[in-house]
Amino acid sequence: MGEAYAKAGRSAGIRQVLALLLKTSDVSQALITRMYLIRGESEQAIRWYEKAFDERDPFVVWIRWTPQESLVWKDPRFQNLVHRMNSTQ
Repeated sequence: MGEAYAKAGRSAGIRQVLALLLKTSDVSQALITRMYLIRGESEQAIRWYEKAFDERDPFVVWIRWTPQESLVWKDPRFQNLVHRMNSTQ
């Protein structure tokens, strides 16, 4: 849903989806990360990636293959996270 709002240029919709996800107790942290990436908030995205990894979110393995991640690819914290993921396989 957040991606559809982004494609339509509706940032208010993205904010609403993110707010709803943050209130939901059993939502994938990788999904929250994705919403922050769509919004262009790399600092929050990295923070949520690390949470997703630490809590073994099953969707975190896809972080290297979606276009939004280009926002954080060069960030040393993201590179460290990818390295840590590769080390635990």
